[in-house]
Amino acid sequence: LYKFKINLATKFIAVSLIAVVAYFQYQNYSDLLEASTNLGAGLDTPRWKLWQIYFENITFLSFFTGVDVNTLPMYHQFGGNPHNSFIKFHSRVGIGSIIFIALFIFSVYKYMSIKQYFLMWLLLLLTVRALFDADILIGSFDFIFLIITFYWIKIK
Repeated sequence: LYKFKINLATKFIAVSLIAVVAYFQYQNYSDLLEASTNLGAGLDTPRWKLWQIYFENITFLSFFTGVDVNTLPMYHQFGGNPHNSFIKFHSRVGIGSIIFIALFIFSVYKYMSIKQYFLMWLLLLLTVRALFDADILIGSFDFIFLIITFYWIKIK
């Protein structure tokens, strides 16, 4: 769809067909998806509770230095893993993570302004992954996230 250069009506039809197929696939497999994951529990899952505990324990000082997750209740049973890359990043580097997230938001804006929509959507997709994974900045392929975040500097 990114390289599809025909007209706007054709792009609209293609996106509509993809949405319809996704809807029918969800209708067929939603029960299986809810049974094999925590989606049926809504916000009452351990992951949401971990995030809530983290945000409740942020003080003025820990906003700048990060929160030591090993001192928080419930984190011991998950090995100190908040299951959110941004929270883990903040717990390690404090205000540096806030600065990085601000640069990330600026990068998304920059990709929109220079009409690099493919890179913008790829960056947003990696962000969704980061919300539910704890090792975005230290994993095997996570250098891609950093490269895409700052690639606009090269193509400017």
